Amino acid sequence: MSQRNRLSVLVVEDRLEEAFPLAALLSADGNDVRIAADGQAALSKVLTQLPDVLVLDLGLPKLDGLEVAAAVRRVGLPWRPWIVAVSGHDEQWVLDKAIAAGIDAYFVKPVALGELRALLGSLSPVRDTATKEHGKGESREGGTGSRRRPSRSGFRLYQPAVHAN
Repeated sequence: MSQRNRLSVLVVEDRLEEAFPLAALLSADGNDVRIAADGQAALSKVLTQLPDVLVLDLGLPKLDGLEVAAAVRRVGLPWRPWIVAVSGHDEQWVLDKAIAAGIDAYFVKPVALGELRALLGSLSPVRDTATKEHGKGESREGGTGSRRRPSRSGFRLYQPAVHAN
C-alpha cells in the first residue's frame, strides 16, 4: 500500500484475541490502526480521532455496533467514514438494521481477510479531500468532499465461502 493510500482504521472488537491480530494485519498493510473494545470507547475515538474506516463488530458491550454506526452517521463529522460491519449473524433482519444504521459493507464471520484487505486497499483516505472541501457547500454524501467508493452500488455483503466435503 502506498503512503497515499494509508488509511486511519478503527477496529472495534470486544474480543481482544480477535482485535489484536486483525489490527496487526491491517497495520502491516500500511494503515494507521487503533482499537476500541466497546461501543462507547468506539464512539469517543471516532469523535476525537476521525478515522477513515471503522471495522465494527456488532455484538459489543455498552453500545452495540448498530448503535455506534447510527450515532456516527448522526454527528457532524468533517467527512463520512466507511463503516464495515463484522458479525456472526447473517439473518435478513440484521442486514436490514445494518443498512438502516448506515453500514457500508457487512462481513459475516469468519471474515475472509483477503476480501477485507482488498476492500480497504480499494479506498483512499478521505480526510485530506474532505478537509479541503468541507464547508464549500458540497454534500458529504456525494460531493467532492465525500469518500471515494470502489466501483459498486450501495451496501455490500461478504459471506464466508462454503466448502464442500
